[in-house]
Amino acid sequence: MKHQLLCRVCASSVLVLGALFLVAAPASAIQAGCQGPVRDLRQAITQLNPTGTSAAPGSAEGQQIIKQSTNAFAEAKTLHPECTDDFNTLGAQLQAEARSKTLIKGTPFLGPIGWLWNNVYYRVFSGNDVIMALFGWALFLSPIILVFSITWVTKGARGALHKPYVPDHLRADL
Repeated sequence: MKHQLLCRVCASSVLVLGALFLVAAPASAIQAGCQGPVRDLRQAITQLNPTGTSAAPGSAEGQQIIKQSTNAFAEAKTLHPECTDDFNTLGAQLQAEARSKTLIKGTPFLGPIGWLWNNVYYRVFSGNDVIMALFGWALFLSPIILVFSITWVTKGARGALHKPYVPDHLRADL
């Protein structure tokens, strides 16, 4: 009875996992005939801003880059309508890259330590207080744990670093 139940549970879990992999299998990143157009569009977009620096939001240069990149996307979609999904994916990827390159928000509080904290807070935790409270305590404690560990190891190694004492009855002149 137990054996049959175990076999049924295993078989059903294998079927459910198989169905999950079939349903949730991601589509290929780029369709077979779309690698070239997507590569060309990426190159065209990156050539619009060869320095890679982000222009100030709302500036004339930034507006011009946005207008030219929008035109490049529209032209690519009209030339290759079968690759629209891949172009949309490329656009989302480029937007995510641009967001990660934005300037760090915050103020230089406490000099270099404040700069480091702003980097951690905005890059690692994306400025999210809840995520920082959940995961940031370990990041906060890591230097303390490091100093404690180094102190503990040197204290333990100190005993091995003294000149050994050999009792007289064990000494031998060679």
